Amino acid sequence: MEFSSIKAFHTKNPADMRILFITASLADGGAERFLSDLAIELKDRNYRICIVSLGTPDEKYVKRISSSGISLLTRSASKLGYVKLFFQTIRFCQIHRPTTIQGWLYKGDIWASLVQMFFPKANLFWSIRNTSLPRKNILYRIFSSFQIARFLSNFFRPSVISCDLSALDFHVANGFVYKKSVVIGNAIPARFIASPGWRTTGNQIFKIGMAARMASGKGQVELISALKIVKEESDLDFSCSLIGKGVQENHDLKAFIERQQLQDQIVLEQPKYDLLPWYLSLDLYVLASSYWEGFPNALLEAA
Repeated sequence: MEFSSIKAFHTKNPADMRILFITASLADGGAERFLSDLAIELKDRNYRICIVSLGTPDEKYVKRISSSGISLLTRSASKLGYVKLFFQTIRFCQIHRPTTIQGWLYKGDIWASLVQMFFPKANLFWSIRNTSLPRKNILYRIFSSFQIARFLSNFFRPSVISCDLSALDFHVANGFVYKKSVVIGNAIPARFIASPGWRTTGNQIFKIGMAARMASGKGQVELISALKIVKEESDLDFSCSLIGKGVQENHDLKAFIERQQLQDQIVLEQPKYDLLPWYLSLDLYVLASSYWEGFPNALLEAA
């Protein structure tokens, strides 16, 4: 896969750079998908890549990453899963001898710091993805990880790669300490750029779309509320496709759509890895996230 633009790690001999990515998960979030694409791209450029996932990854990620020749270590579902994974990670590092350990998302950043204690010669990088973390309506585990990461940053002083300058500013203002920091905007596959005919759909019904996992702050409810107004106050003949992990099976979302009497206009779809054909079918893409999006991949891809 070729990226339209990518700023990664530079070295005269890529094979000399052994990179371990430690991520909170490999699921259908934008950051996780970007990590998967980045790892495969670096592998194709002869960097030596391995990944540790602290959560059970989706099968499609396992298949895609493994088929690319990347070593992948994941947490088991047992009660001692994290303890077992930590010792497996240490052994994993002894085998692969990473020169760079990069955390991905707060939990991955924390884990990367603890692992780097055993391999102090390896460079430590954190990834900072979100621009803000409001205290209201936020999952406790995310806020807890934020607090732990802030505490550890004062001791490890990691180098930080972020996708957005405001994300760096926010974390510094909230007590994070960095050794170095750099902003690298998310890359996307080159086939998303200037795709033939992407501006003309020829749809008889105006098609609206949004891609986001079902989570607080992603904005599915807000978009549906707005579409209710569109239906009542205009004669636009439209349909709306909501695609993402957890969307299709969310009973509360389905009930809300029915209460708004939009069940004939809104379609809930399962996530897809290749979204390009779906993007090309849309007349309008909507980003309805209300907060803490660092650099939304979907908006960049849809553009």
